[in-house]
Amino acid sequence: PPKPCDCFDKIGGTSTGGPLAIMLSRLRMTVEECINARASRSDRISQKQRHRVMIKDQVQTRFNSDELEMRMEKI
Repeated sequence: PPKPCDCFDKIGGTSTGGPLAIMLSRLRMTVEECINARASRSDRISQKQRHRVMIKDQVQTRFNSDELEMRMEKI
């Protein structure tokens, strides 16, 4: 069967959909590969770093973006 990247010109997402969109489009993964990769790596990516609060006029992120970046590079 064709991959999503073969059927769509643009694939996008927000929150957890963002990494999924990257895997389906830029990395040209099949849906099954994407599901397997996401399931095996989602536990550490989705751990809450802290609640979203303002510290010195800057919003602190809720999730660890460094962990997400490292996992996406491994994929």
